[in-house]
Amino acid sequence: MNIVLFGGPACTLCDNARTMLQQCPGQITIKSVNVRQDNALYHAYGARIPVIQRSDNHAELAWPFSQNELESFLQ
Repeated sequence: MNIVLFGGPACTLCDNARTMLQQCPGQITIKSVNVRQDNALYHAYGARIPVIQRSDNHAELAWPFSQNELESFLQ
């Protein structure tokens, strides 16, 4: 599954979300997007990062979320 991780530099919560994704079962490809490099993305996601987006259906999961919530979101 392809996942987009919207985040920013020096973002501890983003690092936590990446670690949680890596602990999920199955093969997950993570594309990191720095929202600070794009004004539109910053306005859309800046206050909610980290945000995980599925590439298949574009559904989003914003922080805070648990490991169980993340795994359910990915199913």
